[in-house]
Amino acid sequence: QQTQELAAHRDPLRQNQGILPWLRRSRLSQTLDTLCPRSLVVTESDYFERLEFESPLDLKLRSDVLGRTILFVGYSLKDLNLRLLLYKLKRTWDGTAYAKRRPLSFILLVRPDVVQEEVLGSRGVSPIVSDALDPDEALPEFFDRLLEMVRGGG
Repeated sequence: QQTQELAAHRDPLRQNQGILPWLRRSRLSQTLDTLCPRSLVVTESDYFERLEFESPLDLKLRSDVLGRTILFVGYSLKDLNLRLLLYKLKRTWDGTAYAKRRPLSFILLVRPDVVQEEVLGSRGVSPIVSDALDPDEALPEFFDRLLEMVRGGG
């Protein structure tokens, strides 16, 4: 019984199957070759400006996170940009009368990490912790399972 409750806690997909038909994919990263084919100069000022999250792609992401269910894949709290983005979005939601209407957001973690799970939860993102024994298999197994659920078999 306790193991099933823990599994349900760590598996929000099992609890929220109604969201699956509305999945939408956005790719948020680009290769350096696409951005700057010959050279790249990054200063501290460039980095600080990047953290403002004001580029068109950032505005699109913020809009999507404010109005849609989001699944973060390939991110962790080691990424300062993700931590800052989640902090700013939570602050935005908490400052409105609509905080309870916030769409669900999820993040796939390939390994259990109680600290990350707690911090992400406090930012309004439900961790989905893979039960794959091999972290390299976590992503393919997750997407196979997600596809099965979308098709109605899960």
